[in-house]
Amino acid sequence: MGERTQMMIRLNDKQGTTKFSTVLHYQWGYGRSMLMDALNLVAQFPFYYELKLDKPFGDGYEKAYYNWLGQKSIGINYEGDVNNLNQDQQKYAFHADEDYLWDCDNDDGFMVLDFFEGSHGSFDRCTATFFAYDLRKPFLALKEMSLEDYCKASDNNKYTTDEFRQGWKLLAENYGIKLHFTKTVKA
Repeated sequence: MGERTQMMIRLNDKQGTTKFSTVLHYQWGYGRSMLMDALNLVAQFPFYYELKLDKPFGDGYEKAYYNWLGQKSIGINYEGDVNNLNQDQQKYAFHADEDYLWDCDNDDGFMVLDFFEGSHGSFDRCTATFFAYDLRKPFLALKEMSLEDYCKASDNNKYTTDEFRQGWKLLAENYGIKLHFTKTVKA
């Protein structure tokens, strides 16, 4: 595949409705980079009041979460600086959908990290879903896959050893991240 990956971050309210979604770009995200960043973001995700919001999806929440992710992630906000976004860019910066994600510049797969609003202003539940190109197909087909298969599909899978994957899964479980997998989607 290659070296570029993306992570879509989605914030969902208590009813499961996505209220915010953005894409982080990892120029050298293959191997361990994006995976370790995902753990970092989950471990540090702020309470709404730490972002000076009056509630998790209060006034200004889109810019607040977009800026926080831009500051804490080793990836970059795909649409750029929040203060220089036109109306179309704001749509994708704050409400990206999976079609947009699949059109992003990535050749080493991507990850979707869903946060779910809990009690007391926190996002207390999280799921991770992995996608990569199905190299067994004669055409480009994206496939949802397990963490193990995602790591094996990466160009730099020498960094995602069995021990690394076991350790990552253990940390993910302790951080409350549930892993999802296995459906095929069209490219």
